[in-house]
Amino acid sequence: SLGPLGFYLLSFVFLLLGIAYDGASRRRVHPAYWWGGAALVLMAPGRFLLGATEGWRAFAGWLVG
Repeated sequence: SLGPLGFYLLSFVFLLLGIAYDGASRRRVHPAYWWGGAALVLMAPGRFLLGATEGWRAFAGWLVG
């Protein structure tokens, strides 16, 4: 298992594949790829930081039961 880093890298691979396909088939990349891709890349470090907080762990523990 690659862990959380592998999960994010895999999602980036799918993003890049979508961008490549869009660019090859339509000769331009739809803006949704740029906006969604930017959100995906920018949120990744935030998830690592949020996941390490005690507040998040308490909330996740409450959610799971």
